Amino acid sequence: MSELRLHRLGREGQNDQRFTMLVEQSTKLQDGGAAAVGNIRGTVRTGDEVYMYLVNGKIAKATVTSLGKDGAVKEELTDERGVIGFGEPGIESIPVHSVLSNVEPQLKADPTKPAENAYLRGLIAEFRELCSKSEFLNLMVGEAAHAHYLVPCAVGEQDAEKGTKISFPSLPSRDNENRAVLPVFTDAGALGRWVSLFEHAQGDQTTTAIAFPDVLSITGADKAGAETIYDGAVINPFGPHTLFLPMDLLRDIYGSPAYQREFVRGENGVSMKEHRDEQGGNNQMLVGKPDDNNETKMIREELKKYISGHEEVKKAWLLEKITPAEEKSYFVIVDVEEELMKETFEGIYHNIERYAVNVSGVDFARYEKIKESLGDILTENQPV
Repeated sequence: MSELRLHRLGREGQNDQRFTMLVEQSTKLQDGGAAAVGNIRGTVRTGDEVYMYLVNGKIAKATVTSLGKDGAVKEELTDERGVIGFGEPGIESIPVHSVLSNVEPQLKADPTKPAENAYLRGLIAEFRELCSKSEFLNLMVGEAAHAHYLVPCAVGEQDAEKGTKISFPSLPSRDNENRAVLPVFTDAGALGRWVSLFEHAQGDQTTTAIAFPDVLSITGADKAGAETIYDGAVINPFGPHTLFLPMDLLRDIYGSPAYQREFVRGENGVSMKEHRDEQGGNNQMLVGKPDDNNETKMIREELKKYISGHEEVKKAWLLEKITPAEEKSYFVIVDVEEELMKETFEGIYHNIERYAVNVSGVDFARYEKIKESLGDILTENQPV
């Protein structure tokens, strides 16, 4: 099982302000921007900043400029079908099955915060309507397999040799009360709906985050033929929307070539479009400062976070490259020692890749290799 970090959590579900909308249809607006149609779960208002969790795994940030329902303009929509408009010129369409949400992305498990899974929560909300569509099911199962879940737990006494025993509560199976299902939660708001749990805790509840491989391990789905009390796992059993993962499905996921390749055999890694350390590259390529917009703002913020947590990285620049074919990519220059180059590039890429929506990829170069050929550009553009 992955390393566990414990949190103390109050019953936040009494005040769950999360909103999601699965995009069912997108249209281009006449004056620029795009509008999305779907079921709004929660409350959204004109002027809200929301995140677009796109089908390709990337994330964009935009401001709601208009809301509508049945042809009427609205300032606020709550738990109803409607249209959300974004007037930014850079947004021309929003892919079907993307999710709009006010929940800030959590790109990897943050040991200091409870889990958040806005994209998965948005998909689960529309499961009953779309479960017959294979494309939707594949998206949802894939997202479930890559999620980190919030779970309540009880911590036993610490043993010097065996470590600390942590146990997880279960719920009775709907098919057999003598068997169990493992309850897991997309976020603190969903967990807060478990009223009896917090009443029994008489205060804050101890929680932790577990990955999907941990779900398989706890339920025994990763052990073929092994005895288990579990009939599966259930995501958000108390709402706002619930998804049951039966044992057969869990075992099918575990046995799939894609899961084995990524989680079991250790062959997974970061796949960048380009990953180079070069002396200037193509001399016809244009290199300069990218536009200032929500996308580049979020990438710069992630670069700053990475640098602050890695003292081996002295500084970094965010630039833009344009090829003769007018293909754009971000160009990240990093001041780091050569022996740390590969892991640093991969670490940064993992943090920023989802935000790189309107470019063809992300390229990297080490500062010492590039400083002479791009000296003027680096002088004109301050590091992040």
